[in-house]
Amino acid sequence: MELNNLENIADAYSKIMGEAFDHNKDVVFGSVKRLPTAMQRAVIGNYPTYLKRRSGNLVRSIMGFSRQTIADQEWEIGVVAGGEVAKYARILHEGGVTKPHWIAPRLKKALMWLGGTMVKGCHGRLRKSTAKGNKIFSKGHMHPGSKFPARPYIREPMGYALEIEMIKVKKKLGWKL
Repeated sequence: MELNNLENIADAYSKIMGEAFDHNKDVVFGSVKRLPTAMQRAVIGNYPTYLKRRSGNLVRSIMGFSRQTIADQEWEIGVVAGGEVAKYARILHEGGVTKPHWIAPRLKKALMWLGGTMVKGCHGRLRKSTAKGNKIFSKGHMHPGSKFPARPYIREPMGYALEIEMIKVKKKLGWKL
């Protein structure tokens, strides 16, 4: 689903909520309270298989929210992901490039990986060869950087959640679908 489609669905939801507010305020407030959780569940339930679940932090970081603006006339409703637990959420969603960076051990004195023998690299630093089987320990490692394609795992399920909520509101008010 393209962002334009999500904006169209959001505009339609907003229009229906405006019309429903005149008929039954409780239906509107119930929808506004339900929608963030529905969006969160939709995103987690439709979590794409191409995003691997290693630690589960990305899924745990997905949160629905709603807040009323200062004028008390509009509600802001959405889903966020990331925070301290999954700082990588944005680059997975929108794509991007990381710069080359130094990786150092955080909890131990050295990094360890299975690989080959150590050979002298550029700047006198040790790096691994292509042979397999040996444990390699290092005080740090220069990561060459990465390229991530865009994988928008939030937008499409949010649109589905909005469409389902619009149907629920119309049914509660007795409107045609």
